[in-house]
Amino acid sequence: MNRKYTSYFVVLSLCFGLLCPFTSALLETLSPNTIVDPIIPYQVTSFNLNVTATNTTPVDTITLYYRYSANNYSDWCPGKDYAILTAGDYKTKTDDFNIDYPQRMWYDEQNQLLYVVNYFQDNLQIWDVSDSNSISKISQLKNYLYLDYVHDVVVVNNWSYHDRDYGNIAFTVAHGSPMYFNSMRVNLTTTPEFLQNVELSRGESFTKLGYIAVIQRGDCLYAAVSRLSGKFTIFNVTDPTNMVNMSFVRGVDVVEDQDCWWWLTFSPDTNYLYLSGGGTNVSTITFDVSNLSNPLYVGYQGEVDEWLCLAYFDRHNASTVYSISRVGVGGDGNEYIKIFDASNPASWELLATSGDTQNNGEWQTDFWTNDWAASRKYVDDGNQTGIILWNIRNITDIYNAGTFARDSYTKHSHMQWLDYNKSRIFVLAYASSDGGNSIYIVKWQISLAQESSWYEYGVDTSAPWSWNFNFPKGPGYYEFCSIGRKTGQLPEGFPVSADAICYVPIDTNAPPAFGMPTPMNNSVNQPFSLTWSIPISDSEGDAFHWTIECSNGQLSFGNEDNNGTKSVSLSDLSVGTQYTIWVNATDPAGSGLYTRAWYTFMTQQKQSNPPDKPIKPSGVTSGKLNTPYTYSTSTIDPESDMVFYLWDWGDGTQTDWLGPYNSGDTVNATHTWAVKSSSVKVKAKDSSDAESPWSDPLPISMPRSSSYLFREVLLQILKDLFERFSNAVPALRQLLVHL
Repeated sequence: MNRKYTSYFVVLSLCFGLLCPFTSALLETLSPNTIVDPIIPYQVTSFNLNVTATNTTPVDTITLYYRYSANNYSDWCPGKDYAILTAGDYKTKTDDFNIDYPQRMWYDEQNQLLYVVNYFQDNLQIWDVSDSNSISKISQLKNYLYLDYVHDVVVVNNWSYHDRDYGNIAFTVAHGSPMYFNSMRVNLTTTPEFLQNVELSRGESFTKLGYIAVIQRGDCLYAAVSRLSGKFTIFNVTDPTNMVNMSFVRGVDVVEDQDCWWWLTFSPDTNYLYLSGGGTNVSTITFDVSNLSNPLYVGYQGEVDEWLCLAYFDRHNASTVYSISRVGVGGDGNEYIKIFDASNPASWELLATSGDTQNNGEWQTDFWTNDWAASRKYVDDGNQTGIILWNIRNITDIYNAGTFARDSYTKHSHMQWLDYNKSRIFVLAYASSDGGNSIYIVKWQISLAQESSWYEYGVDTSAPWSWNFNFPKGPGYYEFCSIGRKTGQLPEGFPVSADAICYVPIDTNAPPAFGMPTPMNNSVNQPFSLTWSIPISDSEGDAFHWTIECSNGQLSFGNEDNNGTKSVSLSDLSVGTQYTIWVNATDPAGSGLYTRAWYTFMTQQKQSNPPDKPIKPSGVTSGKLNTPYTYSTSTIDPESDMVFYLWDWGDGTQTDWLGPYNSGDTVNATHTWAVKSSSVKVKAKDSSDAESPWSDPLPISMPRSSSYLFREVLLQILKDLFERFSNAVPALRQLLVHL
């Protein structure tokens, strides 16, 4: 061999020997690259689908993975997902001096508005948050009396009362001295304006924080307002210009040392009120508020070594409660999310406990979706504080799915609201030093980059790569990814998002579907006569047969019926009894396609006695036509329930049910007469719709002209004079006889 080529060979051999270990190591760090091919069309018409994949690097095998959701919104299975959290826009005190110790917020998803109350600047701010990357303040109300140390805000959209449209109403509580509970109009194009300011207390320290919870029952609106001093008040706020105090409770009057209440929330059926706070018996306190005028203490939950317990309900199951405990189980100084079964309000059952929440957590009232929850991450020195996003799909396996923190603006983050539809979280931070006093947005993306997010379907060992996918979870939404494997290389990593998606619908001719029943399923405190109804609809518009039957034997049915609300009238129901309603709808007759479901409700625990017969109305009985006159009445309710009144003017017109009013209060109503003779009567009902008899009628005569009325008044004056002086002048006595 030529010496020159021999030298080349020696050099190449040496290079190969030196490079082999490095080349082998490099190959071992590489991983395959595969992808599931797009599925077209998106809507699949068969339960057998040929799914294919493509590899861009050599592979030995490819495994197909899938995940499933029935609604394409949440509840993705298997659901062991994590999240990627990134920064959206934020505003600090440097940007706006009035952002100072922001305390609470309310998110109006309909109008993309965020309401924020700033504790040290005595203001309510309204922010446009339609763009997560650029938020802007659109209005502000500042008041050093009614918003002095303002601490909480709740907003009700599109509220009307007695045909008066108030638009959007904000309720705030401010705990200066005195404390005020406020209602205000917050329509979108104007500065907020006060409607009413109710003084709660005078002389209490400004540290007596206030919190608000609002519910709607029928056409009425109610608000519960708590104070850190261990008190709460329930208001009827149906008319936000005339809010009525219905009841007041002090903790020390029902439980020894219950002198510290913080957050409060109503149960989903609104029959229970839960308050969280401190004292000797620390935890969540339960009151029965089925009668809002008379809250009844039920009990308290939790362990006595806990300083704070916040309770909110799972939207999957209204009996499941999530809470955070400041001093965790075992007294180890950590904090935990605890999950309780609250189906028995007097005695909750602990179902599960999460890992450490990384110090003090707080929920916001509307903090979660079906799958995700946000809480604050907070440490005492305020460094690297921010938020935690929790995966709560499985109550036995709640875990930290991602955290977010920025030194420059997230210190002392303490309140958050999760907006699932736009994949973001609103957060307030209140540090008095640099790095806090901010309103900020965290954007989040579900990360599927772990095997726990996927079901394995099958392995293909040779190209072309394909699988006969038979939709093992049935109709619904499916997402796919593929994982390639090559001997000597690391396996392919799972993707952050799916490679391909598709939807397999229910059979083309779907059975009828049921809507939300009235009253709601599992409702309680129902009257003894009611109409139970449910919307039934067929997506193809086919006629269908339906039956609604109650466990007491009363039923209704329809044949060849169309979409709409179907109902059954129930009467003579028993006290404190649970009834079952069975609903069946078949489409069309003989097709075998049907929907069946059953629902329950419970009647009142006691027969509600109606109010007494109202007293006979009093007021003007003779006057002029087309002139307004006011009439009065009152009644007593045996159970001291709130009372409504219905006035019948005897001219073919009646009022709506007016109220509610306190039992025993005198009430007024005004009417303008267009007929010459009539009569006025009135009846009452209580909050359980138990009606009184009609009052005795008050006869009315309105034929009088102005001259006739003048003569009547003059004669009355003369009679009074004659009765006074008739003994002095005998002739007057004779004249009086003829008047």
